[in-house]
Amino acid sequence: MSADQTRVALSPDVTRDDVETAAWVMDFFIDHRTDGDKDTPREDVWRTIDEKTWLHEVEDPVTGLRFLVVRGEDRDKHVRRIRKELDTVTHTEALKALKAASSRDDKLEALYQTGIAAPEEPNQRVVSALTKALEGEDDYHLRQAALIAIAYTSWPDFKAAVKTAAEDDESEAVRSTAHGMLKAFK
Repeated sequence: MSADQTRVALSPDVTRDDVETAAWVMDFFIDHRTDGDKDTPREDVWRTIDEKTWLHEVEDPVTGLRFLVVRGEDRDKHVRRIRKELDTVTHTEALKALKAASSRDDKLEALYQTGIAAPEEPNQRVVSALTKALEGEDDYHLRQAALIAIAYTSWPDFKAAVKTAAEDDESEAVRSTAHGMLKAFK
């Protein structure tokens, strides 16, 4: 995430219509829509009338989850309002869900939400939880999900763990993903 934008994770039960309604209530106007496919996110983009603040709703085809990106002026004010208008997930809530998760599907969702909801600056609890999943989960799907969550953060704190996964993970899929991610750390 760049310094002029903030990502807000949406609860899975928030619909596209819910986001559209919230955007209208907050005086955002639709700018454009981009259809996605299995490799490309779907994105709806709204803007304020003065075009100083933009709101992007993104549906990630990899995680199956949706989030908002607010960029431009008055970001913090708009993020606070979004959190009042819509059911969102903070990194703290995602970490609690990860700790409580018992099924693979619940763990996958919580891992993804942890990465999507991660704050802009590195957070030790997030780093610890995602590193633990990457290094300690027996199920390679969960290790792969940890990598995807790590990619959302863009934090250099994960470089050593990602390098280890690229070199030593028993799953070719995990090694391949980790290897590709190492380029982003350089």
